[in-house]
Amino acid sequence: MNAPINLDTLAAAWVIAKASEERAKAERYDIEKALLALLPAKEEGTVSSEAAGMKITAGFKLTRKADTLALRQHWAELSQEAQDCFKWAAEVSITEIRRAIRDAARIGTGIIKGPVPVVRTDRRWSVGPDGVTQLSVVERLAPTSTCVSCWDLFPDPSVTDDLQAGAYLFEREYATSRTLREFAKTPGYDADTLVEILREGPLKISQYDERQERRTRPLESEDYEVYHYWGDLDPEDLINSGLSVRGVLEPAQEGDPEALETRRMQLERLATLTSVSIVATMINGRLVRVAPNPLETGAFPFDVVRWEAVEGRLWGSSATRSVRTPQRMLNASARAMMENVGMAK
Repeated sequence: MNAPINLDTLAAAWVIAKASEERAKAERYDIEKALLALLPAKEEGTVSSEAAGMKITAGFKLTRKADTLALRQHWAELSQEAQDCFKWAAEVSITEIRRAIRDAARIGTGIIKGPVPVVRTDRRWSVGPDGVTQLSVVERLAPTSTCVSCWDLFPDPSVTDDLQAGAYLFEREYATSRTLREFAKTPGYDADTLVEILREGPLKISQYDERQERRTRPLESEDYEVYHYWGDLDPEDLINSGLSVRGVLEPAQEGDPEALETRRMQLERLATLTSVSIVATMINGRLVRVAPNPLETGAFPFDVVRWEAVEGRLWGSSATRSVRTPQRMLNASARAMMENVGMAK
């Protein structure tokens, strides 16, 4: 007679079968190791051999992995050939892209800004040769993208439907004192000026008052109003500010009269034919940074997403605007039905 099947019996049988499976797996691993010892070895690729009427194939793989933190830390020590082997890309934030799409659907226009340099802090635990676990903190500059509200972007008034066709634009953002301290860690910012701004505190902000058209009112806020100017500047102004411009003789060569004349002719030619794309940052009416445009082409690092394009306008039309007429028709129909019901009573 068969023994009754219950949970205790099945559990015991499962343990026995699992143990047999582990023994068979270990035996198979030992056989595979013995086979690999008899086959020719390679760093990468496959080798094959026939035995007992069967074809035995072994694959060899070499895993390559770069330590990103160490690579960034020792980047300057690498040769140009080694640097050319790596490609850096801007970090894409899905959250910021969703914000831009939401703005486009809600008010007609969403704006993505990037790439822009930000300071990232990487923390990593590592075990040293002595077996002691250590924490290493590395700060690095990384390109990223952010969403900018269309209420904080002021392009050239002559722009129609192409933002890049404008001569300049202003970008506004609000920053706390903590953000200003982070600015001081970013290369290019004037730390001394930032210290003075932090001591004097934020100025009053002029905010548009929707209740009174075309009027503004002072707003008491703990945030700083930061303006970024994106536009072109004459090479002579940059040189007079102590910055170097490609294609112009260095000031160290000014002792030679011929060099001075050559430099003057270069400046005249550059001032007439070319300009330098820059970004200037102002806080509390003070200039805290002037730097070249991070894009070599000189283009503005802004992309405009319009829900529905409007000819001759930079700003688009929203989804709610598209259904405005049908909504009015629906409202009129509902109103007429309600009036008819009232008259029937």
